[in-house]
Amino acid sequence: MKNLIRIMLIFVILASALAFFPSRVFAQAQVGGDSPVVFGQNYTLSEGQTIKDLIVFGGNAVIMSGATVMGDILIFGGNLSVSGTVQGGITAFGGNVTINDSGVVTGVLNTVGGNRFTSPKANIGGQISDPSQLPFRIPSTIFTPSMSFKIGRAHV
Repeated sequence: MKNLIRIMLIFVILASALAFFPSRVFAQAQVGGDSPVVFGQNYTLSEGQTIKDLIVFGGNAVIMSGATVMGDILIFGGNLSVSGTVQGGITAFGGNVTINDSGVVTGVLNTVGGNRFTSPKANIGGQISDPSQLPFRIPSTIFTPSMSFKIGRAHV
């Protein structure tokens, strides 16, 4: 539980820092070989549509039955519902992931700081990861130019 709290604290600090950087807003791509990056909006991939990858910051995403993501999905601070096919992995930070009856995920399913709901009829080809086994080290202290935050001892 302490690891999860540390991960969420780091996520909140990084998300807060990113909020102050100016960025361009990209329009949603609906069809073709695009890889949409969506900021603060919801995204729906409808039946018959295909994209390469999907990245969503601060919004919800729905992959409808009959829709295909050829690569990976990365979602920060939003919920994901999959009824279609993801021919890659899913990584979600701070949101819920639901894999419905017709959902297919061929890669690894990572969730950090949210809940995962997987239908018994869903097809998950890769492993479902546990947040305590993520392949990075949680720092014991976060340094900024004017202050530091002590969050406990480092875990590997």
